[in-house]
Amino acid sequence: MQYIGTDSFEHGQPARIGVLVTNLGTPDAPEKRALKTYLREFLWDPRVVEIP
Repeated sequence: MQYIGTDSFEHGQPARIGVLVTNLGTPDAPEKRALKTYLREFLWDPRVVEIP
């Protein structure tokens, strides 16, 4: 996953802000172990966090 620019961009255009709200799941249980597993899988998913 990488940023793809647009050819129609012109300097001087007003900045636009967008907010993307998604639900990427929840831990299997409200316990420390389940949360740890969920966060590990979530943060190592290249579709969620792009490593430079």
